[in-house]
Amino acid sequence: MTPQRARCLSVITAFVAANGFSPTMEEIATEISCRRSTVHRHVEKLEREGRVRRKRGHDRTIEPIGPHGGTPSMVAAAWKVIDAWRENRLSGAELGELVQALDPEQRG
Repeated sequence: MTPQRARCLSVITAFVAANGFSPTMEEIATEISCRRSTVHRHVEKLEREGRVRRKRGHDRTIEPIGPHGGTPSMVAAAWKVIDAWRENRLSGAELGELVQALDPEQRG
C-alpha cells in the first residue's frame, strides 16, 4: 500500500471513529492534500483490497473494515449493547440474540 493510500485509510478510520459517519471525498482530499479524483482512486483500490466498503451513489458511506469484517459503527453498537446488559437493562437471552445478530457469519 502506498503511503498516501495508507494515509487515506487512516483519515477514514479516524473520522468514522470520531464522528460516527464517514468523511466525504472532499474532506479526505483536504486532509491528505490531494485532488478528489486521487482520493476516488485510493478508495476504489482500498475497496478492492477489502479494507473499506461503501454504497455507491450515496454520500458518507465509506466504512473501514476491521480484521473480522466489523466496522467501527458495528463495534460501537456492540459496546452499547454490552453496557446495557451490564446495567441490567438487557437479559442474558436478549444479549445473546443481539450478539448473534451482530455476528457477520450469522448474517451470511
